[in-house]
Amino acid sequence: MLSLSRLLTAFRLELRLLCWNWGYALFYLLAAVWIVANYTNEQFPQPASRTLFSMSQGLIPMLMLVVIVLSGVSASRASRARIEPLETAYPTGTEVLMGRWLAVMAACSFFLIAPLGVLLTLGTLETFFKLVPVFLLESLITFAFVSLSIELVQVTIGIKRWMYPLFGLVWLASAIVPTSLDARSFPSALLLGFALNGRLDTNSSELWGRLPLGDLPLFYDLFYLGAAALLIGVIGLWVHRIRRYQLSRISAVIAAAALLIVLLGARGYSLQVVNAYAQMDERMEFLFAPGRVITLPEAMPYRFSRYDLTLDLDDPALPRFEAQIEVLNRGETPLNQITFSLNSLLTITNANLPYERDGSAVTLNLPTPLEAGASTSFVVHYSGALWDYGAVMSQGFPLGAVNFIRPDGVNLGCSAAWYPVPGNIIVGRNSFVEFGSTFEESIFRSYPDCVLDEPASMTVHVQHVSGLVFGSNLPQVDDTTFAASMATWAHVMAAPTLASEPISSGVTLIAAASLQDRFRPLVIEHYLPTLEQLRYFFPRISGLTLFVTNSGFGNSFDPAATPITDGRVVMVLEPYYLSAVVENPFNDFLFNRQAMVSSLFGVSGGSFGISYTDNISYFLWAYDTAHGDSAAMRTLLAQGISQTGPGVYVYSSQTSEERYPLALFLYQVYVDQGEDAVIDLLNRTLDEAPRLNRLPLSAAQQWIQEAAYDS
Repeated sequence: MLSLSRLLTAFRLELRLLCWNWGYALFYLLAAVWIVANYTNEQFPQPASRTLFSMSQGLIPMLMLVVIVLSGVSASRASRARIEPLETAYPTGTEVLMGRWLAVMAACSFFLIAPLGVLLTLGTLETFFKLVPVFLLESLITFAFVSLSIELVQVTIGIKRWMYPLFGLVWLASAIVPTSLDARSFPSALLLGFALNGRLDTNSSELWGRLPLGDLPLFYDLFYLGAAALLIGVIGLWVHRIRRYQLSRISAVIAAAALLIVLLGARGYSLQVVNAYAQMDERMEFLFAPGRVITLPEAMPYRFSRYDLTLDLDDPALPRFEAQIEVLNRGETPLNQITFSLNSLLTITNANLPYERDGSAVTLNLPTPLEAGASTSFVVHYSGALWDYGAVMSQGFPLGAVNFIRPDGVNLGCSAAWYPVPGNIIVGRNSFVEFGSTFEESIFRSYPDCVLDEPASMTVHVQHVSGLVFGSNLPQVDDTTFAASMATWAHVMAAPTLASEPISSGVTLIAAASLQDRFRPLVIEHYLPTLEQLRYFFPRISGLTLFVTNSGFGNSFDPAATPITDGRVVMVLEPYYLSAVVENPFNDFLFNRQAMVSSLFGVSGGSFGISYTDNISYFLWAYDTAHGDSAAMRTLLAQGISQTGPGVYVYSSQTSEERYPLALFLYQVYVDQGEDAVIDLLNRTLDEAPRLNRLPLSAAQQWIQEAAYDS
């Protein structure tokens, strides 16, 4: 009881000394004003998860400096006041030191009140209580680690004034060095980034939380929780040895247990990083092995004309799949074999045809040759706990799965090849460049290899959903069935908080329930008018589906390369993209108009898809902005869209004439032949997009120019 009384007394006294002075109050007020001003912006409404990420990467590291200063002031107070000999002579253990340390933690924690107030205004209470506890826990763990490290310096060698710049350098190094190290050589590198909270909130979202990061957050928290406890144990051992000339058994037990936790956290973190890179390396080594030929769907003499896919989640630890597929021989010779790609993490359990498998490549042997123009079907059963990292990881960011199946969330993009894709594709690849002899001869593929070159009938059934709400790019038939008569890809996602809401006739917003109120007005104000204009020029458009997924991971498509499905424009966007349309006209052009047009031409991809959708979008923007007035359109086309402003990072030294030759040509057709001629030309171009994609850039442009005046 006497030790507890001393601890509480030391806590109250130190807290009063730290907080009850004008310097602390002034700094706290300035910090609170800065936080509120910096993280609240009504023009650019971000979801709570995005703001939380910004705070974890910007605010918390700055508050670490506050922790360093307050910890140094508190730890060195006894020596500065020249009462340290008296404290050392007094028969106490670590209770006075721990009381002061707890006061430092309390004083630092007060700085988190303003951030919590900001987060409370950005979403629902459900979102707040879901995201904030983890944010607080990890912030306080790292605060504890930093303050205890400084306390250890004081009790061992003493804090001198010249050490504060050294503390600052350590803080800076913890933010820079771990993010610059090669994670392959140093798998625990980001684990040491305490100043950036290990960048764990990079992947936080209202939809999946940090599910795609797997156990990395758990191991990170264990590591620093253990590290803080280890420092407490070491401080206790040191103080008892100096003051009582003996080691504390309690401190020794704490230190030993904490060391074990630190080692387990570091090992678990490293193993997950190593396994992630091993998965990617194995995939790349297989696909780029000597003699290996990559064949995309469009290069195959057959196509898959109908998919009937079933996902059974009765056992979430081992999901089961069934794929019934119809094959059409579109070549001129009989076929004896069918080759498709299936993620190598998925194990084929049964098939109605003999097969051979080599990694992700599967070859079916047909019992009789499939004649030209004839169709056949096959059935494949397979299973596997899919946890797919994709093919590209950014340096300095934690490794997260792009595609996954877990009891609390599902994300299956077609780039994961979770269903059979014709040919032998590079699983997980989103884009590539085939360099020709000149830039014009090069092909820039802007969509994953999994996209079919010809639409197929697709149906997806989900069984035993266990509380998950599902969404898909395929139109929804019921809660667990999605189907399209013409689709070139299938994306399925699920989360307990996912909501699919019809905004208007033909327009659906699929996002976390907590984001619906935030993004519904943006869809109505920005996306609906663009959709109506596109429908005027492209009558085949039947509607719009907007996916709003989490930041960082979980997207299988770039927002500018998502093929249309069953006549519906489909866009897979991060919350940032959807919010950014209000920030600058160019963002509205890029993440709204151009992304919608790219969905129309997405099945073509290549040089055609990238260059011409940009030009078509630019012409339509000028037409819409000028309300069809040719003189005003000419001025707009010459001036271009402002590419400067908040959130805009696209710059070009080209003039509008150099960057948008097709837009200017469409304008000339509009002036010479009228609106109907432009509509006819655009739809003929859309019909020919797959063929034009295989032509050099100059040849595709020449075809369009000739088509405009051929009749």
